[in-house]
Amino acid sequence: MLTSCKASGLSNQAASADAFFPAAALAAAAAAVAAAATAASATGPFAAAAVLAAAAATALLIGIPLPLAVGLGQLAGKKPSKVTTGHWSSGEAQDYWARGYGRYKHCGLRPDPFASEDPPVCSLTPVELPLGELQPGEAERLEELRGLVQDLVDAGDRDSSRQVLLRNLRAEKGVVLAAEKRMRQLIKYRKDHDVDRALTHWNLEAYERCLQPWWLSGGFLGHGLKGEPVALERIGRCDWPRIVRTLPWEDIVKLDIVHCLRCLGAVEEDALRRNRPIGGTILVYDLEGFSMSDIQFHAAMKLTCMQSRGLLLADIVGQLLFIRTPTPFLRAWQLFQHLLDQGTVRKVRMAGVSDTLPLLREYMNDDVIPQYLGGSMCIGGDSECRELVAPGGFPPERAIARFEALKQGRSEVDSSPKAKSLKRGGSDEADGLAWMSDMMCGLTRRRACC
Repeated sequence: MLTSCKASGLSNQAASADAFFPAAALAAAAAAVAAAATAASATGPFAAAAVLAAAAATALLIGIPLPLAVGLGQLAGKKPSKVTTGHWSSGEAQDYWARGYGRYKHCGLRPDPFASEDPPVCSLTPVELPLGELQPGEAERLEELRGLVQDLVDAGDRDSSRQVLLRNLRAEKGVVLAAEKRMRQLIKYRKDHDVDRALTHWNLEAYERCLQPWWLSGGFLGHGLKGEPVALERIGRCDWPRIVRTLPWEDIVKLDIVHCLRCLGAVEEDALRRNRPIGGTILVYDLEGFSMSDIQFHAAMKLTCMQSRGLLLADIVGQLLFIRTPTPFLRAWQLFQHLLDQGTVRKVRMAGVSDTLPLLREYMNDDVIPQYLGGSMCIGGDSECRELVAPGGFPPERAIARFEALKQGRSEVDSSPKAKSLKRGGSDEADGLAWMSDMMCGLTRRRACC
């Protein structure tokens, strides 16, 4: 990585960074860049955190003291604009559940997102959809790949359709053998993690509905100017490092699998209804509240372990829009983007606060843009459209405790020491110390304008 910096004429800045940060921190930053490049190459929803983590790490390498930059928060990890709900009362958590925040977050592509509370379900059998325009030689490579996975085709595996094969082929930049390897990894992942039974046999009260207002944040908003699915994630309000410290990793994986299957079901359902290819989704990342405490080496490395996005949602995303981006990250991105795969870079656009609405309007109409971002979309008087867009924030203590109770088959939260120990993952001060340590080692409503 330092070689890359020298090749870019940045060796002097890197040297100054070494004077400001210990060598171990630089090594951690380099590792974060490598981890982020791997995660971002799939351009799944976690690509946002990956890109920002790598951008921050690159800034460290070139000597930008991001912890001191305006808008990124204090070194101790205090995040004034981030919603940290660890001190919420159980009544406030109950209010989010009662209001149904996030209940329809996977339903926004439907003609009427609120007509049914049943979320989308992806097919367990192959679904053939239009492939759209193919690049030169792509049809031949697709048939070659199909021949290599003929056993899956003969077995009627859900992922043996041509549209799934094409998405995996494109995810591997047209390399047939690499695409076959990816397909085998996908089948193995589904088997190892019981993915095919997730929506029918898992405890969805725990792994979907309990934490749905907070994790995962965001939701589908509708369609772009060219008919592309549009989704929004309020990543600036989330707290991935604390999520990693608080929830067991196997639970995080299960939560993510359910979310991925709902997302896949949403775009699949939408493509079938409109007879369009799957893909080209516009993912909008609202970074308001994102701060330096969100950039932690341990949490960034965990991104590389989250296989569900890259495998289950291969080549679903066509464009990544980062909005309300802190200025230091914008500057870091300008220097950092040359280190990433250029296919990923072409899918990324960033805008600060003043440029957010103009950027969104390049891709979608105002009625798809929530009112809090300057558009006209409003749900039941709520400018944040929180029934459709889960607001995010770290889950309250009550929600974490209820999640643990539901996993164990209890409907009520007890007050045992074990339940108490599963409350929020630490104070803001503890978050700051953890960052240093890591671096060193509902009612039915309609869309309306209001």
